[in-house]
Amino acid sequence: MDLDIVAYGNAKVITRDPPTFECQHGEHECYDNMVQLCAMEHFKENYWDFIMDIEKAFNYSDESVKKIAQETGLDGAV
Repeated sequence: MDLDIVAYGNAKVITRDPPTFECQHGEHECYDNMVQLCAMEHFKENYWDFIMDIEKAFNYSDESVKKIAQETGLDGAV
């Protein structure tokens, strides 16, 4: 089975230059979408645990993202 994750499924592009978006659940969700896309781009082989844990945490602060990245073996500094 092939699975494609679309982290920004309900986001709307407002402007393209500079890029701005509107997310279904507000700015925190937009931040979460960006973090998930970054993980998927930079950690192509092992982002799944990170995404599952960040979704469960529902806390999109920088500190939470760094903690979950560490716990799931990703370098949160990227």
